Amino acid sequence: LEGIDWSPYTEQVEVYLNGEYRGVYLITEKNSVDETSVDITDLEESYEDINPGYGQNVTTDIAYNDYNCEYKYTTGLSDPENITGGYLIELNKTEYDEINGFKTKRGKGVNIKSPEWSSKNAVKYISEYYQEFEDAVYAVDAEGKYTGYNQATGKYFYDYVDIDSLVKMVVLHGIGANPDGFISSVYFNKDADGIMYIGPIWDQDITLGTGWSIANPYNADVYTNRYLIEALMQIPVFQQKFAKYFENTAEGIIEDVYKDGGIIDNHYDILYKNAEMNYTLWPYIKVGYPKAEGHIWNNANYELVVSDMKEWLGNRLEYLKEKFNPKYELGDVNCDGVINTIDAVLILRYIVDYQDDNFNVKFADFNNDGKVNTVDAVDILKYVVSQ
Repeated sequence: LEGIDWSPYTEQVEVYLNGEYRGVYLITEKNSVDETSVDITDLEESYEDINPGYGQNVTTDIAYNDYNCEYKYTTGLSDPENITGGYLIELNKTEYDEINGFKTKRGKGVNIKSPEWSSKNAVKYISEYYQEFEDAVYAVDAEGKYTGYNQATGKYFYDYVDIDSLVKMVVLHGIGANPDGFISSVYFNKDADGIMYIGPIWDQDITLGTGWSIANPYNADVYTNRYLIEALMQIPVFQQKFAKYFENTAEGIIEDVYKDGGIIDNHYDILYKNAEMNYTLWPYIKVGYPKAEGHIWNNANYELVVSDMKEWLGNRLEYLKEKFNPKYELGDVNCDGVINTIDAVLILRYIVDYQDDNFNVKFADFNNDGKVNTVDAVDILKYVVSQ
C-alpha cells in the first residue's frame, strides 16, 4: 500500500550455484537503519562514536523498567546525549531473541534491531515508551469500552505511534489474511525526538490464501484475539480512520492488484518462463509446514496457482467490504450512527475547507442534489428539529 515508508526493495532472480540451477528466488533488502533503508537517526553510529570497541566482547544483563517488565541490555556502554531515537524494533511472539530486547505487560516479546547493542538507559527508555503505547491501546472506560487513552500519562495511542501508519498496516495484514500479523515480524521505528511509526513491512510469505499449517480461506478472521488489532478496531477514532482509508483508498489499490491486466498479471508475464524451469526442480507449495496435510500443491501449474491467488484476493476484498464498509444513512457525516447538529457543523466546516478526520463526504449530500453546500447543513438542522 502506498505511504508505508521504507518498504524493502525486492528483485526476483534465477540462482545458479557452482554452475547448477537452483531455481527462482526473491532477493530483498534487509530492514535496517540506513540512509537507503529506514532513514532515521543512526543511534548505533552515535554509540560507536563514543564507545571504542563497540560491539566487541559484548556482555548483557537483565533489568526491569518502571512497569516491572523485563528488558535485556548491553553492559558498559556510555550514552550519547540524545537516546530518544532512532530505534528499529520488532514484535516477536512471546519472547525477544536478539542481543537486546524487552517484554511488555501483555507478554509480547520485542526485539531491538537497532541499535544492535543498546545501553541500560536506552532499552529502559524505549521499553517504557512502547509500554505506554500498549497501555493506551488497551485502555477501557468504566463500561469496558476501548478509549485509546492512557490516563496515567494523559496521552492517546496516536501520541505514541502515528495513526495513519497504523491504519495502513492493519489494512495490509487484513488484506492478505496474514497469520503472523501483529504476532511476529512486525516492525516499528522511532526517530530522535519524534513519535513512533509502524513499518517497514516484512514477512508476507504465507499470505493471500497460503498459510503455515493450513491454507487460509478468504474469510479468515485476523482481527479477533489478535494483539493490538482487536483493541484498535474498537477505538472510535481508529474505526473511523480505518473505514475511511479502506473505502476511499485501499479498495482501489487492491482491485488494481488482481484485476485482469493488473499487477499480478504483469508479474505473471515477467516470470512465467522462469517459473516453468523452477518447478521442474521444486514442487508447488500450498502451506509452509512440511508435515502439514496439503503441504504440496498436487496437480498444480503456474497458471492455476496465479489464477487461484487472484480469485482468492477478489473474494477477500468482497468479504472485507461487507465487513468494514460503513453502512450509514445520508446526513450522518461523522458515521456515529445518529444524525444531529454535529453533522451540520461538519458540513459547514467542509465547505470552508476544514479537514476533519471524522468527516465522510459520501454522506454529506443530504438533499441528494449532487452538491454539498449550506443547503445540506440547513436541511439537516430542519430534520433534527422535526424529530
